[in-house]
Amino acid sequence: MVASEYAEGVETIINGLRDERAREEEERRSLIALKMWKWFLLSLRIKQRVDAYIVEGEEDEDREAEEGNAVEAEGIQDDDGKGMESEEYDDDDFGGGGFIPE
Repeated sequence: MVASEYAEGVETIINGLRDERAREEEERRSLIALKMWKWFLLSLRIKQRVDAYIVEGEEDEDREAEEGNAVEAEGIQDDDGKGMESEEYDDDDFGGGGFIPE
């Protein structure tokens, strides 16, 4: 309980403290976001640097990969040439599809 003559002043102080708490929370969130962006950009620069390395024989692998993509566009073929659609699979072959079997 506060004397009526000080009520307005106390409310002003309480509102100021709430505003300060909200500002600190916003500052904390901004700091976390900036750290995440820093990590993302650093990772991106590392990836770009690794991708820029030239490895001996890489051009041949790239050409083979492009030829393999052309085969995949026609349809995925197994060793017997039938394709994956021709085989019957049940969920037990894959351990429940990643879920815990009942």
